[in-house]
Amino acid sequence: YAFEAPGQVGRNMIKSELIQKVAAANPHLFHRDVERIINIVLDEITVLTRPGAVSRQPEVASVAAALERWRPCIRIEAPGTLDGGDVLRVGRDLYVGESGRSNAAGIAQLASAIAPFGYRAMGVPLRDCLHLKSAVTCVGPDTLLINDAWVDRSHWPGKRFIATATEEPHAANSLLIGETLVHAASAPRTRERLEAAGLRVVALDVEHRFEHCGSIARGRLRRQRGDLRAVLAEDEDRLGVG
Repeated sequence: YAFEAPGQVGRNMIKSELIQKVAAANPHLFHRDVERIINIVLDEITVLTRPGAVSRQPEVASVAAALERWRPCIRIEAPGTLDGGDVLRVGRDLYVGESGRSNAAGIAQLASAIAPFGYRAMGVPLRDCLHLKSAVTCVGPDTLLINDAWVDRSHWPGKRFIATATEEPHAANSLLIGETLVHAASAPRTRERLEAAGLRVVALDVEHRFEHCGSIARGRLRRQRGDLRAVLAEDEDRLGVG
């Protein structure tokens, strides 16, 4: 997910609306499954991923039919695979985890699809984790939250880093919406580091499964939803969104 400049409607908000609308039109899919398919939402286009899990691939067609009403869609085709949890956007660069769910052909197709709009895509090797966004996420302008055991910082020269606490290996999993960072309540030591860096953090209780997902958006949030809505409403007022 990318940091959104003040005054712009956050792509995360757009994406969240798309997910809700598409999921409503496809009741056989969970929200997390829709997110897996439409993860790459840019100003100009949406990239329909081709999940590395074969059981997920047939779901793309029904989701695409609903999405095309809002944005031009570009598909990743066989033999390429690309899973949304492997794609991290930082500015106009899209970093893709070289995982068991995203392969070289998928990364090459993504790079070709987005190049005409001024974006770049590049692969990032991983260690001991399923998805890139389990290892690193964008938490602010030029700031990344990272588990150094799972990915190397050298892929993001010049960026500011906040390391996860050693005892909280899954704590790099976060979601930035406007000026608010959504983070797991189960990672208090990492959250202390984020707040010490001046970031505005909302701690939410999420199911344990989020640890194995590519982003906190895929974990099902429970309780505290009213608190999150209130905080995001404050962000909209400050940024002139909505």
